[in-house]
Amino acid sequence: MDSKLFILLFQPGEFFSPRTVVAHPDVVLKCDDTVSITGNNSLFHRENDLIASRIITANSCHEIASTPYQFHYFTDHHRQVKKASGVQFDALFSKFNITKHFNELMPAISIRIDKQQQLAKLYHFNDTAWHGTLMVKYAEVDITNLAEANDWQLCINVLEGAYPRLLKYRHLLNDTCWYTRWKHDMELERKFTFQGIPNTWKLNTALYEAINLRGELSGFIPELDMSLQVFDYDNHIFEVIEPSAKGYISFIPPDE
Repeated sequence: MDSKLFILLFQPGEFFSPRTVVAHPDVVLKCDDTVSITGNNSLFHRENDLIASRIITANSCHEIASTPYQFHYFTDHHRQVKKASGVQFDALFSKFNITKHFNELMPAISIRIDKQQQLAKLYHFNDTAWHGTLMVKYAEVDITNLAEANDWQLCINVLEGAYPRLLKYRHLLNDTCWYTRWKHDMELERKFTFQGIPNTWKLNTALYEAINLRGELSGFIPELDMSLQVFDYDNHIFEVIEPSAKGYISFIPPDE
């Protein structure tokens, strides 16, 4: 074959963590490269077109019977198919002593190996809808010197080689909250107490200008098309003075 297709599965919190060294995938799936729709700068995945034939980790490589990897979730039908796919892959992961579960991992990156051109082409998840999922190419890496590498080594080498470009262009792939949401179960919050009631619109526009126009918050990239979100609500806050639990309790009162 003149080409190979690898789907790299990551824990979201690891893949999007703010670090200078690229996170490695937990699992790599080698898939049939003849079914997906491939353009000059994109891959388009539909139902049943990611057929895995090999499960690869840092320490193991296992051939499997052709098994569709279904991760689409846009429609009820997608979610039913995804659930069935999860059962299949969880059984395979358990069989091969892979501790992660299907629903803990996401297909953040695809790598397409073009042997004829001696290039690895890397694609980043961009968006999904009822008809399929789009992945956009962000880098090409020369693989001339990787002829002896196994599949895991090949993927890791090109992933690391392309990381500077991913850091440079990741903000352009941020229209689905994938980048600003580092950990789905963690909320970072800063509260300010004002003497009197300030003009919140002026405060928010000043914050927007500082971050988005003057770049005063280094490394912060807002969500594309939703870089400023403002909302308000009544909130009751009570100070806790008990030394062992010093702080505050906050809650939003129910509608009366």
